[in-house]
Amino acid sequence: MKKQFLTIITIFIIISVVLLMFFNINKKPKNSILNLEDEITLKADRLGFMWTDIVPNDDLNFKWIRTNTAPFRRDYLEPKKGFYDFSITDEFVRRAQEKNIHVLATIYPYPRWEQPDKDRYEKENFSLDNLSLWAPPEYKGPPKDLSSYKRFVKALVERYDGDGIDDMPGLKIPIKYWEIINEVESGYINSRKGKINQWFFNGTPEEYVQILKTSYEAIKESDKDAFVLNAGMSPIPTNDVSKLYHEFWGKVFEKGEDFMDIISVHSLKDDKVENFFQNLNRFYGKYVKNKPIWITEFSTKSIDDCLTGIITALNHANKIFLVSYFKMEGLPEDALTTALRDYDGNPTELYFPIKTLGLLLGNAQKIEKINNNAYKFYRDDSIIFALWKQSKLPEGINGKFIKISYNGSYEIIDSKDYEESTKVQYLVVTKDLEGFLKKFKNQLKNREDIEKMLPSKYYVGKKDRKEKKINKKAIPFFGIEEDFIQENDYASLSTEDIKNLGVGIVRTHGGPFVWENIEPKRGTFDFSLTDNVVKQAAKAGVTLLASLWPYAMWDQGNDESCRVGGKIDAMRGRIPDFRCMPKDMEEYRRFVKEMVERYDGDDDFGNQLISEEMKAIIKKNPVLFWEIDNEVDTGDNVEHAKFFVGSIKDYVVLLKNSYNAIKEVCAECNVVIAAPAGNIKSYYDQISSYRGDEYFDVYNIHVPVDDAQREISALKGKPIIYTEGVECGTLSLLKGILTSALLNVDSTIFCMALEKAKVDSKGGLDKFDSSKIGKYFLLYQDGSKTPAYHAAQNIVHELTGFTKVQQLMSGDINSFKVFFQNKNPVYVYYLGEGATSREYSPGFSDFVVKDLFGNEKRSNNMIMLEEGNAYFIEAKDKYNEMQKHSKQKDETKTTEKFAVTDKKICGDNYCTIEEANSNSCPQDCSGRSCGDGICDEVETKELCPQDCAV
Repeated sequence: MKKQFLTIITIFIIISVVLLMFFNINKKPKNSILNLEDEITLKADRLGFMWTDIVPNDDLNFKWIRTNTAPFRRDYLEPKKGFYDFSITDEFVRRAQEKNIHVLATIYPYPRWEQPDKDRYEKENFSLDNLSLWAPPEYKGPPKDLSSYKRFVKALVERYDGDGIDDMPGLKIPIKYWEIINEVESGYINSRKGKINQWFFNGTPEEYVQILKTSYEAIKESDKDAFVLNAGMSPIPTNDVSKLYHEFWGKVFEKGEDFMDIISVHSLKDDKVENFFQNLNRFYGKYVKNKPIWITEFSTKSIDDCLTGIITALNHANKIFLVSYFKMEGLPEDALTTALRDYDGNPTELYFPIKTLGLLLGNAQKIEKINNNAYKFYRDDSIIFALWKQSKLPEGINGKFIKISYNGSYEIIDSKDYEESTKVQYLVVTKDLEGFLKKFKNQLKNREDIEKMLPSKYYVGKKDRKEKKINKKAIPFFGIEEDFIQENDYASLSTEDIKNLGVGIVRTHGGPFVWENIEPKRGTFDFSLTDNVVKQAAKAGVTLLASLWPYAMWDQGNDESCRVGGKIDAMRGRIPDFRCMPKDMEEYRRFVKEMVERYDGDDDFGNQLISEEMKAIIKKNPVLFWEIDNEVDTGDNVEHAKFFVGSIKDYVVLLKNSYNAIKEVCAECNVVIAAPAGNIKSYYDQISSYRGDEYFDVYNIHVPVDDAQREISALKGKPIIYTEGVECGTLSLLKGILTSALLNVDSTIFCMALEKAKVDSKGGLDKFDSSKIGKYFLLYQDGSKTPAYHAAQNIVHELTGFTKVQQLMSGDINSFKVFFQNKNPVYVYYLGEGATSREYSPGFSDFVVKDLFGNEKRSNNMIMLEEGNAYFIEAKDKYNEMQKHSKQKDETKTTEKFAVTDKKICGDNYCTIEEANSNSCPQDCSGRSCGDGICDEVETKELCPQDCAV
């Protein structure tokens, strides 16, 4: 009997199992969603991005995406009343779920067919109108037929609710969160202040409540498990619009509190997160205190505030959506600041900090606030402390733990080795330290493994960045080197000396703008030295060309391969001896932006303290020219130390990062490439081969112009600045300046003022060119001025403001004609190499001649040309001079020949001397100077036989 009973029981169990299997196989499940969390790496559930491209979420492993203005808008999905086309949202949802990304869908209830009245509903004047799907609808008035709108919402929610009924084909991850429009108060505020109704909604608070109520009822009828969010509230203002803001939202909360499950808020720009939540509770506490809060737009005005703001906000908000991933034209300043990819798709300096934060804190199950700068996050079997500016370890940390910096660098340390940091750092307490690190490292990826990434076709409307072109006239022609640093070993030009010299630009080659000087410790800035340099330049009335040296010892470390050798090092003691490309390029870019932002002259002076006096000085005297390093092409040399340890390819990487950082904060700033020490053509060909010509605005040369005229002439499309190589002698200085002008060089820096003469002015040396003094000095060691100073002062005085230079004669006598816009030409004369002193008649009568040092003498028709000197004559009439030249042959080396005629037939296509001097015949003389003795490129033998016959 017992045996029969067991048999019956066994048969019953088998039949039950078969029946259960049968029903489970054939039963259509209410919810057909797959559990992808087990199949795909767990994404950060607390973090998301705004807009419609899934690239950011997939790249950073963020779980959430907020669509904002597209694609869940009625004008796309219901092009005709009652006719639904969900193709655009289907495609978006499919792409999102392929990457396990969850959607917060923002509904816009404005169909074109219902709102044809343009006069009533103003066309959107939106900064991102060019971005197609991004821009809100043109018409933003409340639905005229709420019942029709309700049917649309029900159909929309039903398609994506995941219940297996009327779902999108292939739906795997349902949409459970629906936000109703965005920042609806802005149009109301603008309309009340008499402005065009811009932004996202053109209506009253009562009208919005009606939309919210209708949407809520429709959503819940289709999916009782769905959640409804109010339109994201723009940051609570404290200015003159605050009354209107609270008037709008006060009425919405009062009448519509029951129609929102989650409170959607925006924390942007200058908002401090703690202050934001205090104000939210102060004004709307009774409505929001028992509801989850999502920050559906988050950005800050500074990078540091971004990290600390997110950490602080996670203690208040369930989810945080970052505003921007790619930099794009038209985005507001805060969105550009906190973007994670630059215009070219490369990671910005915020990329790794945000990725690090997401990996560590994005799935925290519990958060505790320790103090304003320290928070405790519980995640699985680990505890992660996020803190900054903390001198002591929080309680609960003993022995070994993992320390992870804000940008992802990590190490296992002992509690006794903890050091305070002004930057965010994460301290991880877990049982398996090595296992945690291995997983973290694999998720973070190495910097070199991060690929360039551009917006996909779904991230509509990326515009090419428009660079502000440099104005050549903005570069003063005459300049010197001077670092404005007073030193015991050297005499230094005073601001009065520089002002009297008359130059317009000063190159600070000697070292003030050095990363090490300005940021001696990571995150600790000291702008006192560079502030003084900018102040002194302002007093001297000059433009600064700031030489930027990218070296800091705390960044370089103790890598001996980066240490420079050489017996002679002009920069020793001024810049670090370790000169590799920055190890932490993100830190370097952050430093560059902080420095350039301080000095670019706009209303944003960066994040460091600055006096009102300094702000006023910078506003009037901004630093807009930045030179990146110096002579980076120098190879191994036992005599001279390198300025840069690395290849040309390495330098292009440095140049690109410098350029992008500078342009990010100062579009009008000009980046000057490091000049080559060697062959100009070879250097710039190498730079171009690595696409480096995209990352500078101004060519830079050092090789003496006489040695490289052909190479300099080949530099096209950008201004040229000559920062070294023009000897600061007397006559040699004039020769270099005139040759530079003939080659259309835009600016000439002469006199390397970082070296000073170490001989006393009373030492009996009466010629500056003496080998005992050298070639570059403006001052003797006792501070008195060398002959070179007086020569430079006179040259600058005579030639400032010139528009063109022509050489008239070469050989034993060299002569030049210098043209000006608003004064008579100046003629310059000096003897050629080997020529002896002689009298010479320039062809003028009763004129004043000045020599190289400013000594004046009146003459009737002759001047005495002496060796080592030069002579300047300002004259109105060239005709007599030209007649004189035509009759006078140089007895030795002159190469000039003139065929002079005074016959004037205007329109004969010949430019006679009389026509040229009187400007009376532009038909013949426009575009050339026929009759000046020079056969120019635009002249031919037929058009100007006077000049081109030979």
